[in-house]
Amino acid sequence: MSNQTMNISKGRVLIIEDSPTQAEGLKYILEQNKYDVQIARNGHQAQYFIRMIDPIIVISDVMMPEMNGYEICRWIKNHAQYEHIPVILLTSLDHPQDVVAGLESGADYFIVKSNDYSILLSRMKVFLIEMVMKLKVISQSVLQQCTKVIDI
Repeated sequence: MSNQTMNISKGRVLIIEDSPTQAEGLKYILEQNKYDVQIARNGHQAQYFIRMIDPIIVISDVMMPEMNGYEICRWIKNHAQYEHIPVILLTSLDHPQDVVAGLESGADYFIVKSNDYSILLSRMKVFLIEMVMKLKVISQSVLQQCTKVIDI
């Protein structure tokens, strides 16, 4: 396998985290798993990066100044051009009402922060597999419709 093949990124991930230490730690883990990572320190920066980099997954803290993770999630899910982006809330909040609030805001998954990133990485992989499967179904449907129209 060539070096070029080995360096292929799995996709752009946006981390929204106001703690530089936690953001850089998570970035390191994701880059070790071949993700291309961008960090936003607050919700307004996150909106800018979402528009600019078109991430495949957003991972956000909940408790942040300016816009909290629930507000960012609602913003993403209320914009048709971004609503397909999976949002994972990664937070120290662990009460059932926090999980419910996260899911009600449109989050696709809610994970309590820990030093074990295996759940996060596993969930990200599932999201990617689901995206590929949806694209295959859509592609197949479009192909079938086009071949009917052009009578192949």
